[in-house]
Amino acid sequence: MKIANTIDLVLHWLKWPVAGLALVLLPGTIFASFDLIRQIAGQPSLIWPFISGCVLYALLWRLVFRHRVFGTLLSTFEHELTHTLFALATFHPVTEFRATAYRGGHVSVRGRGNWLITISPYFFPTACVFVGLMSWLVSVNSTVWSSGLMGFAFAYHIVATKEETHPGQSDLRRVGFLFAAMFLPTAVLISMGSVVAFSCGGWGLLGAFWGDVWQHSRNLLSGGIR
Repeated sequence: MKIANTIDLVLHWLKWPVAGLALVLLPGTIFASFDLIRQIAGQPSLIWPFISGCVLYALLWRLVFRHRVFGTLLSTFEHELTHTLFALATFHPVTEFRATAYRGGHVSVRGRGNWLITISPYFFPTACVFVGLMSWLVSVNSTVWSSGLMGFAFAYHIVATKEETHPGQSDLRRVGFLFAAMFLPTAVLISMGSVVAFSCGGWGLLGAFWGDVWQHSRNLLSGGIR
């Protein structure tokens, strides 16, 4: 547990600096997101499979998932799975995992834990990462199919996160609403922009999006807008 304790201590001291950095990066991230939208809009063939996947999930949610126990159970499971992934990534053994349809879910870890574990489901697109990994493992060579599946997962993540983000959520109370308000807008925009960029343009467009976030932020801090 020494590694986990060290990570927790470092994250404890970095919590508010990270929140401040997120606020600084927010305007540049917004500009970069608009740049990404304009770039993709100019090449409709890149985006239509992704949008089709989003629309398909929206229809299924409207007609099926929002009225069924399955949809609630799936979103709760994915939420707790994200906590678990970040717990393991910060060297915390998971001692309990529970996901239910009506009574929420819970993950217990050994050790103190940290704010990154707590807030991870609100910005990290676990479903999208899973789809990307599965497409790679089974060698889905069709960009149309892989982009469509990613769009489906993207829409799921948006809807599930929206349903889970509310003032009564214990995770947000635990990290603090002020911290969440400072950190999450930038984290969500970068996360969602990364999914869209990678789905529509691969590693090249993803790198360009991250570069734009940095460049716009630098320009804004230096007093000019490119």
